[in-house]
Amino acid sequence: MASSRLGQVNGAGSDTALFLETWSGEVDGAFYARNVMRDLIWCKQSANNISEKFPRVGLASGAYHDADTELTGTAINHAELTVAIDKPYISDQRVYQWDEFVNYYSYREQYTNAAAEKLADVFDQHALINLAAGAAATNVVTGLPGGTQLTDANLASGTEATKAQAFVDFIFNAGVSLDNNGVGKEGRYVIVQPADYAVLVKAMQSNGFSAIHKDLGGMGSIATGQIMMLNGFEIIPSVNAGSLFGTDPGSSGDYANHTYDFTNVRVLAGVRGKSVVCAELMGTQAEAEYQIEWQSTLLVAKMAYGMSSYLPETCVLGKIA
Repeated sequence: MASSRLGQVNGAGSDTALFLETWSGEVDGAFYARNVMRDLIWCKQSANNISEKFPRVGLASGAYHDADTELTGTAINHAELTVAIDKPYISDQRVYQWDEFVNYYSYREQYTNAAAEKLADVFDQHALINLAAGAAATNVVTGLPGGTQLTDANLASGTEATKAQAFVDFIFNAGVSLDNNGVGKEGRYVIVQPADYAVLVKAMQSNGFSAIHKDLGGMGSIATGQIMMLNGFEIIPSVNAGSLFGTDPGSSGDYANHTYDFTNVRVLAGVRGKSVVCAELMGTQAEAEYQIEWQSTLLVAKMAYGMSSYLPETCVLGKIA
């Protein structure tokens, strides 16, 4: 008599092989379901490196040509950005076998979601930190503009109509800043706290329009609670913006390698694939192993990457002071 082992591939090999794959897939899926910033930044796959280089190229010059004048060529400024890869970031749990036996519910889904959400939150927070840092940075290429910081105390107003107008003003002013910096229209986005996103959706101005009104270029719907686009910017609410904005996270723990003082920050704007870069050595991975000596199952979810602001001319920060 032979038992049918649910974890084996075609009845052979390790009896936990499929369990590992399932755990990995669950973590990966939950990570992307939670994550906001991953699709907004340029992630470059890295292998066997401690750092990754990203090129920077300046602007070309030109002039009218006169007859009998030799063309000798003009120089374009170059620079590069080196992104160091951080140590692996790990979320690990160990589940005692007896607890599994006597527990009345399956812990697997809850633990999967918790680990994946932790990885997703840390990744998003690091991306937001580097986006904010880009708005405060100068350009490594001589002759190109740096980041932009816009100040409006009404971004923290206690009156919804006033706050909504301040955010609308920021979005239009951010657009002007990017235009002046020579940044294309495609891929622009704004990151706001969920509470401020709700204000933009529902708050009506005294003259009767809102951030979703067509007269403002809005493309949203009160029925779905979505703004979608405003002045060419995709409006994206982020739970991690809600946890960072208005605080100083310090420089330890999750913020040991990436930190920024968000005490006065209320909104960020950037351009997809240009404002922040990531050197990804190891994407989200998961491992599970039963440990006889502990009579427990160890669950590990992990990732390893480096991150930095990239083109500061594409980064805009809105602050209250």
